[in-house]
Amino acid sequence: MFLVNNWVDTTPVAKPSDATVVNGYATQLHRGQTCRRVRHRLPNLIAVDFYLHGDVLGVARKLNGDTL
Repeated sequence: MFLVNNWVDTTPVAKPSDATVVNGYATQLHRGQTCRRVRHRLPNLIAVDFYLHGDVLGVARKLNGDTL
């Protein structure tokens, strides 16, 4: 199992508005592709705050080769 943590670090609580940026398609895709390049494998899990903000599910589909 290969997990990528992507937390929104704002004290004292995470902000959904920040999650929209860090969970964005380009940001998450870059992290997944970096994992493949550096670790020679894709993450099995992408852990984020506020998964409904950004496009984490779209990135997971792309990394899995889904064309939907």
